Amino acid sequence: MKKILLIDDDDIILTTFEHMLSNLNYKVTTIRDSRKGLQVALDEDFDLILTDCQMPYLSGIELIQKLKEIKKEINIYILTGALDEEQIKQIHSAGVTGIIEKPFNIKQIVALLD
Repeated sequence: MKKILLIDDDDIILTTFEHMLSNLNYKVTTIRDSRKGLQVALDEDFDLILTDCQMPYLSGIELIQKLKEIKKEINIYILTGALDEEQIKQIHSAGVTGIIEKPFNIKQIVALLD
């Protein structure tokens, strides 16, 4: 069973992802606080990490940078709305695997896991 970590400060996103992906037989861990999400991501192994871009405490970019310092091969996708070119450059330079733009659908996420 593939393990997914979802870090987002939006309870609706967390609940929706957890429900849909659990029903597809993925083990989903959801965390609302980016600082706690960072610690869990460092302490455990996940097949995929999804993180929101804009969150309190640590932004998605900061979270990715900190994770990549220790776990260089980890697959991290950032979930975000509209981005400008500078933000896209920052995200890619942080070492993100890919960007998933909102609104998104569950088929996009399942395709990443397959």
